[in-house]
Amino acid sequence: MLFLLIACNGGANTQYNGHTTYDYMPLDETRSWRYQNEGMSFELGVSKGAGEMKENIEVFTMTYSNHDTSETLATIDWSSDSLNGILIHGYTITNQGGMEFEEPVVFAEYKMLPDEVAETSTDGINFSSTFIGVEKCPNNWIDEDNTWNCLHFDISSDSSAGNFPFVGEWWLAQSWGASRFVTPDGSFGSSNTWVLAQATYTAE
Repeated sequence: MLFLLIACNGGANTQYNGHTTYDYMPLDETRSWRYQNEGMSFELGVSKGAGEMKENIEVFTMTYSNHDTSETLATIDWSSDSLNGILIHGYTITNQGGMEFEEPVVFAEYKMLPDEVAETSTDGINFSSTFIGVEKCPNNWIDEDNTWNCLHFDISSDSSAGNFPFVGEWWLAQSWGASRFVTPDGSFGSSNTWVLAQATYTAE
């Protein structure tokens, strides 16, 4: 069951119908990312696998690994398109298991305004994703003079037993994906920020 909650804007007139979110989680072609974290002893590598159709949605498994040892830490199944926005279909954590959601978790509707909240109830768990707004999102790959503007999301759940590797805060850059993120849970969980150090894109 999916819900979209629109925060009151005090009666102001909205002059646009929201930010197109799916452009900020690109899953086309061959892509990989590498992240650094001041609180972790390793760099995090992220790679996109081949797509798989699930109920008319193309889903891609992203593998999160220790870049130094190539050890797989977790996977997250993402989709991103102009009809459904950004969805999370499931995840695994190495040596701990995971789950495939009966109803995908809405990370972002295909268009959202700041302070809108996308809510998902699936498998007895309630998830909430708030589009906080557009913010500067410096990273270790792009020089300061060309700092990107990112869509900032905060995703949470009501499960005290959950160990979801995607719950936390994400800053997504158009055409490149996550520039920064903080995910406290899971096998690469940290209260410090994972910051983009390198991204690659190769046309197939």
